[in-house]
Amino acid sequence: MQLSDRVMNVRPSGVRKIFDLARKVKDPINLSIGEPDFDIPEPIKDEGIAWIKAGFNKYTPSGGIPELREMLLNHLKQDKGIICDDVIITAGVTGGLLLALMVTLNPLDEVIILTRILSYTNIRSCF
Repeated sequence: MQLSDRVMNVRPSGVRKIFDLARKVKDPINLSIGEPDFDIPEPIKDEGIAWIKAGFNKYTPSGGIPELREMLLNHLKQDKGIICDDVIITAGVTGGLLLALMVTLNPLDEVIILTRILSYTNIRSCF
């Protein structure tokens, strides 16, 4: 099967290149994407296991867990003064950024990025 031109233009992000380099170094300190370098505390593991045993072990809705979305909407309104109709929860910033751009941009729209985003090159190749 032949892959699309869009997919063929996607290259590994800078973070992934750094991960590949770090695998070759003894005991590197990972400061890239916020993954902890310690084990999850036992109470958090126990809580996760309890939720799994209670049946909370399926895929979540695409937009995120409804109760979490509602909590976020309330937080934005009460603590930040931001009022919006709805929010979505994504698994990471790259996916969230891609979704936001896909729903707001049209072909030939111009986007100015004021900071370097490692994943932007891959996102740009999707348009």
